[in-house]
Amino acid sequence: MQLTDPKGRMHQIVLQPGASFHTHRGALSHDDLIGAPEGSVVTATSGTQYVALRPLLADFTLAMKRGATIVYPKDAAQILAYADVFPGARVLEAGAGSGALSCWLLRAVGPDGEVVSFEARADFAEIARENVRKYFGEVPSWWRLVTAPLSARAALDPSFRTDRAYSLRKDAALDRVEDAVPTDPVPAPTADVFGPVANVKDWELVSADNRS
Repeated sequence: MQLTDPKGRMHQIVLQPGASFHTHRGALSHDDLIGAPEGSVVTATSGTQYVALRPLLADFTLAMKRGATIVYPKDAAQILAYADVFPGARVLEAGAGSGALSCWLLRAVGPDGEVVSFEARADFAEIARENVRKYFGEVPSWWRLVTAPLSARAALDPSFRTDRAYSLRKDAALDRVEDAVPTDPVPAPTADVFGPVANVKDWELVSADNRS
C-alpha cells in the first residue's frame, strides 16, 4: 500500500492486522486500511490525511530494497519499447540485479510468456526474488531465476522450464535477450556463452550492465 500526504510525499507499507504506521505526523492503524477500496482517504492521529493507493510499478521500483543499482522506470520503458517485448514473449535477462527490470518484463510478457533471469551473485538474486514477490504478491509462475553466470544452454534446457510457458510453445526459442553483456565484453555473442545461437531469435544488445 502507498500512502501519499498533502505535500505529495509517499510512504510504502505492507499491511498487517493490528499494526500501525508511524510518522512525525502521527500514526495510522493498518486495520483502517485493510479491506478499504483504493483511493480511500485515511486520517492520522495528528489530523493529516493520506490517500491510500496500490503503488505504481514505477514508484515501487524506486522504493524497493537494492543490492545492485536498479534499472530506472524511464530506462525500463525504453528497453521494453526498443526490444518490442510483447505479451507471451520468452525473454532471457542477463543480470537480475535487484529485480526492477525483472518486474517490468514479467508484467509485460504476462502469464502466457516466460522470463528467465540469470544472476551470478546469490545475494543479489535473493534481493531480486523478494522484490518480485512483494510486487506480485507471490513469485510469478512464469519467472525462472537462475543463480549462475549467463548461459543460454541452461535457459533453453527443457528440464528447467516453466511448464506454463512451454505448454504454449512448439519450440524452445527465445524471443528477446535483455541486458546481455558478458563480464568480458566481446564483439558478438559467442558459442561459449549462448550455445546454439540459432535458437535465440532477434538477438539484441538492449542495455549495458548497470550493476554497481
